[in-house]
Amino acid sequence: MIPENEQGVIVLFAEGAKEAEVEILAIQSAYPDALVLKDGKEWRVEFEFLSSNFVSHAHDPTKCDMIVCWQNDDEKNPMPTIELSDPGWKRAEWTKPTISDRNAAFWRLRALTAEKQLRELENNNTPVAEKTTQKRDQILLLGQVPDLPQSEIARILGASRSYVSEVLRDAE
Repeated sequence: MIPENEQGVIVLFAEGAKEAEVEILAIQSAYPDALVLKDGKEWRVEFEFLSSNFVSHAHDPTKCDMIVCWQNDDEKNPMPTIELSDPGWKRAEWTKPTISDRNAAFWRLRALTAEKQLRELENNNTPVAEKTTQKRDQILLLGQVPDLPQSEIARILGASRSYVSEVLRDAE
């Protein structure tokens, strides 16, 4: 079966769960979609047709352990992911993210969301003053991310390194 949507992903996962040595404990409509048991550990699982939907739905990665999707189409995907289109998915190793990994994923997700908002502003011909305020806010937000270098903030937001340094210095 080749799924056409998230519900198809759930069905396909449920069909292969026993062979993958996964016990489905609960399925729900709220986030995250499922609670499963693998190797004696409980996992909070979010089902998506495409892994990029995890970011576009603005899910909180601190409340999820794993994405199960049909296709992992997002190289910036911040979460451990099982891709059901991979014939070997039932033998895939499950590695639960650490608290620091979850926090890093959360901040990466926020950065990706800020980047998307900036692109939308630029595409909608938002006045320059409003763009500048938005960019300052985004720099301040990303400046709170532990271990995120200023050069990476500049790259994500398309700002100069000196501007990023100036905004962060002024905020101290």
